[in-house]
Amino acid sequence: MDELLTALANVSRQLLPVLGCLVLIFLAVMIRQIIKILKDLAVSLEKVNKTIDSVDESLKQLQVPINTIVTISHTVDLVHAYSTKVAKETFDLIISYIELIKDWLMQLMHKKQSNEENTIIKDEEESFND
Repeated sequence: MDELLTALANVSRQLLPVLGCLVLIFLAVMIRQIIKILKDLAVSLEKVNKTIDSVDESLKQLQVPINTIVTISHTVDLVHAYSTKVAKETFDLIISYIELIKDWLMQLMHKKQSNEENTIIKDEEESFND
């Protein structure tokens, strides 16, 4: 058993520096890859910032037409509201004066009918006199 432990200790002394070098190489490669990724990330972030700035400029240019459309929309809403109000008030007025309108129409019809009767009577008198 002692011999086994002594053999393992000897092997460990020889392998430990080799494993240490391999770990250091692995760490160096890993750090190099991380630095490369960070550089690529910085470039990507710069491109994203330029794109965001471009979109912001486009939105600023679109703000004036959008404000115009909103103003027109409010105007259309106001016109609609007033026209609805006028129509409602007109119908309410007509309904409130429906009796007067009915009497007026009856008088017109009565006058027309009287005029027609007078015309018929005159026609009959003229034909009778002839």
